[in-house]
Amino acid sequence: MKKLFFYKRKTYVPKKDEEGKETSEREVVWMEDSFNPDYVIRSMGFTNGIAVLLDDGHEMSEEEPVRNKKSGAIEYQRKRAYHQSEIHLEDPNDIERFKLLSIY
Repeated sequence: MKKLFFYKRKTYVPKKDEEGKETSEREVVWMEDSFNPDYVIRSMGFTNGIAVLLDDGHEMSEEEPVRNKKSGAIEYQRKRAYHQSEIHLEDPNDIERFKLLSIY
């Protein structure tokens, strides 16, 4: 496998009560993800971390609501859109490790 940069991604999941049922409250869970640093186009700093843009562009089909001019009904039209992955690094340790990758 090629080299990968592993990082922690923050996500929110529903809390469970004593019976194991989901509640309306959310709790933070850290997941471990990875990306190939060779595909990094650029990174941008924000107050809460760094956004990393990857060169892994691909087209996706999306359904877009469109109003029918004659009947006024809502119909869905399939549209193709170009997407690129954007990674958000929030953990301070991940940010420092990522910065070290670019030092020559």
